[in-house]
Amino acid sequence: MILRSISLFVTLATITFGCLADSLSVMPFSEYQALVIQNHPLARQAQTLNEEARKGLTLARGAFDPRVEAAYDQKQFNSKEYWQIWSGRLVVPTLPGVDLRAGYDQSSGVYLDNSDFNPRGGLSSLGISIPLGQGLLIDQRRTALQQARLAVNMADADKVRQINRLLLQTAGDFWNWSFSHYRVIFHEEALRLAEIRFSAIRDRVLLGDLPAIDSLEAFIEAQNRKSILLQSVLERDNARLQASNHLWSVDLVPVLIPDRIIPEDPSSVRVAIPDSMALISMLALADSTHPELIRAEARIGQLEADRRWAAERLKPRLSVNYNLLNSGGLPWQQQDYSWTLDDNFKWGFGFSMPLFLREERGRLGVATLKVRQAELELLQSRREVQARVQASRNELEALAGQINIQQQQVLDSERMLNGEQFRFNSGEGSVFLMNTRENALVTARIRLAELQSRFTIAEVRLYWTVGNLIGQPVND
Repeated sequence: MILRSISLFVTLATITFGCLADSLSVMPFSEYQALVIQNHPLARQAQTLNEEARKGLTLARGAFDPRVEAAYDQKQFNSKEYWQIWSGRLVVPTLPGVDLRAGYDQSSGVYLDNSDFNPRGGLSSLGISIPLGQGLLIDQRRTALQQARLAVNMADADKVRQINRLLLQTAGDFWNWSFSHYRVIFHEEALRLAEIRFSAIRDRVLLGDLPAIDSLEAFIEAQNRKSILLQSVLERDNARLQASNHLWSVDLVPVLIPDRIIPEDPSSVRVAIPDSMALISMLALADSTHPELIRAEARIGQLEADRRWAAERLKPRLSVNYNLLNSGGLPWQQQDYSWTLDDNFKWGFGFSMPLFLREERGRLGVATLKVRQAELELLQSRREVQARVQASRNELEALAGQINIQQQQVLDSERMLNGEQFRFNSGEGSVFLMNTRENALVTARIRLAELQSRFTIAEVRLYWTVGNLIGQPVND
């Protein structure tokens, strides 16, 4: 177990930093997200989504694979050969819906059916089959191929969407860990000051300079801050565990963030708000590249392919086939070299059409309604995406304003504390007011760190609403 923990620590340290020269090493948010994208099981699973879709595309293309057909039939009874029939075909489907055919038939026997009779050298053929009615513009094979191609686009959008959702969650956990860590530092500093004050007041009480109740008040404040510190340490450790849940080694072994690795300070992140021009660019980017919209557009394309195929099925089935024939050899190599279209051929046509077309009309109506419903859903989704982008930008603007106000409050609280410290040293202040001023400063600093953490999360959420979180520099 010890060796396993050491191995995990070395793995995290090696991947993130290469080496740890200082007693504490800071983990940047960009490095943390890089580790998540590289090794997280859900990120790896997302990579397989388009692979599955590409396998489906290969499956759809298989309908156009050339195929070889062969059949052999023989009957012999009482030492008499009734028949021996062999036939072979090569069928080459094409994207326009035309099938090319090449074949060879050979037969022998006493009781051959007239339709199975072939010349002594066999009968070769080369032909073509053309759908002139239903299937001329589109058929089931081409519909499936078109839908499979659109499924690849949908899978790519699903991959981006899944990774974006993962990165948004990890961003929240990382900055929550960061806030919890630096909140502990503030509480540790507050406890250190309270303990120093308690020691100094106790000495002054022993000298008779201050009443004993001041030392009791200082002691109670120190104990109170120690209790708060213990709770914040617990929340920090749990937040680090939550952030560690997203880290995995290359071999898919869970990695625990060591104590000596601390998160990036949220105060180091530059507070910047996209201006109106940047917002317009983001809205345009979201409109063209958001994975939800891309997926919806691809879905409409699939439904439209179904609708076109349903409309095509209103046409009658009319197919024509024509085959060149020759006794052995290639069909166009006639013995007298006088091949013409009116001799040595086999042709035919087939026709069918329902009289009422109720099934076809019903199928077309359903397909048309589905397309319309999907188009309406796309319109609503597009508007919701635009609204989310604008709302995220508004949240950034509000948080930036709060951060500016809170930074001023921290400065004002520091001035108030310094002034109260001067009064206390001059014998005019009180322990209660000193504790109050210090608590106000600690609260202001914690509030500032919380706002800065919320701002970084909101910045990540902004790019998430745009749909372009993967590879997006969050801290520009």
